[in-house]
Amino acid sequence: MKRSQLLMLLAVFLVVIIIVIAAKDMSNKQASAPSADKAAFDMAAAAAENTPLDTGKGSAAAFFFVARSSSLPDINGLGLSDAKEQGPKLDIFAPASQYLAECIDIPESTIIDPNRPLVALTFDDGPAPYTLPILELLNTYGARATFFIVGNRIEYREDIIRAIYDQGSEIGNHSWDHAKLVKMKEDAVCDNLQKTNDAVELITGCAPTLMRPPYGGIDADIINACIDLDMPIITWSIDTRDWKDRDAQKVYDAVMEQVTDGSIILMHDLYESTAEAMKTVIPALIEQGYQLVTVSELLEHYNGAKLPGNIYRSACP
Repeated sequence: MKRSQLLMLLAVFLVVIIIVIAAKDMSNKQASAPSADKAAFDMAAAAAENTPLDTGKGSAAAFFFVARSSSLPDINGLGLSDAKEQGPKLDIFAPASQYLAECIDIPESTIIDPNRPLVALTFDDGPAPYTLPILELLNTYGARATFFIVGNRIEYREDIIRAIYDQGSEIGNHSWDHAKLVKMKEDAVCDNLQKTNDAVELITGCAPTLMRPPYGGIDADIINACIDLDMPIITWSIDTRDWKDRDAQKVYDAVMEQVTDGSIILMHDLYESTAEAMKTVIPALIEQGYQLVTVSELLEHYNGAKLPGNIYRSACP
């Protein structure tokens, strides 16, 4: 065999060896990917469980992984994991709005029956870990609600904001940072609220038209700021005190014992117990004939208009 032929065979042999090694390395990386995803999810879930929601980017980043993981666990029996197993397998970074759309059927339109009573469920302080399961329950029963969100909690949860909008529920303004607005002057209140309006509009194309002040605090500066921003002020007629009791049965009792036509009900999508309560509250209200609508729908139906700076604690049937 000539020297040139021997060198050619040696070169071919080396190329084959390189290809085999590269293929084996790629296979090992693919095999290890699921465990890496699981480790990231476990770490994020632990961080979300042990970190207060309002501590900043750390907790937000944790929820970013939890909300988007294809192995999202069932949240207190609300059926999220079951819905995902029965539906299409989602990518670990699929948007929350895609997840929502694939789990439930989003109605194209809704019609209010003028002969049946109306009530508005409202949820403060999100976007939060239990926003999506509450949205799923609302949609299952053809219902809508209003979510008064805190602007600085939107980062890493943009898809949750989009999911609220896509489901047909309403997004309200609950300030930028849940500050005590009564301690601010009018211009500072305007700036605070405008930041949240801008953040929501950037995601959905629509700025919130309703404002709920943190802690329910209202003064002349807040009223004037809301007039400047063309926003009515929404409080509530039923306080479930879900933030204090963290008890699903107490939330249910507070709603069912006080509800009447035109009620605006205060809750928070921060708490697992509130999401659990919605599994009984929503069907019970519907069984009693109530239509679950947004605050804007409620006020427009009964009051005909929402006046900037006006304070609404319920509608006027």
